[in-house]
Amino acid sequence: MDDRYIDNRVSPRLAFRAVAHSFRFHGRSTRSEVVSFWFFGMLANFVVNWLAPTLRETSPLSAIGVLDLLWSTLLFWPFIPLLVRRLHDQGRPWRWALLWGVPIFSSVILLLLPESSDGHGPSISFLSFHRWLAWTPVTTPLLVGSVIAILAIFVLYFLPETPGENRYGPDPRVAPANENRHFGGELASR
Repeated sequence: MDDRYIDNRVSPRLAFRAVAHSFRFHGRSTRSEVVSFWFFGMLANFVVNWLAPTLRETSPLSAIGVLDLLWSTLLFWPFIPLLVRRLHDQGRPWRWALLWGVPIFSSVILLLLPESSDGHGPSISFLSFHRWLAWTPVTTPLLVGSVIAILAIFVLYFLPETPGENRYGPDPRVAPANENRHFGGELASR
């Protein structure tokens, strides 16, 4: 896949690019790549959840838990390097991506807190675990902190980019001067 120029439209190509670069933390990514991955990821998640009742009838419960964990990891992991490359596109260092740790850490702590006996209180789902939480002095700050961190991450994905080249590489929206585009959408050298 050619990484020198990213078309500025939502497409499956950009969604697969995010998956193909799941372990690439250098370079830059566009907002179109983020939206493409989110859109096609949600579409794939819809299909998997549509097929899930069939799997539940034919597979043991433990196998479904493992499949759910694998699917959640497969769908979640590319967001981290995608955020790092998106931050690079804005001229920010990778350390901003550590915001992902807040909702993850909070979810793990919330799952360790006592469960509500009457089914009232906040509900939490993390991977394939779901439970009703009892209100404790720790519940509200963890929930509020997670919501704030998730909103901050969402905003970071969509903040404007640094135009032109920056210290993390060339602008992925600008085709190099010695290349042009033809009907197929691929780059062609002169």
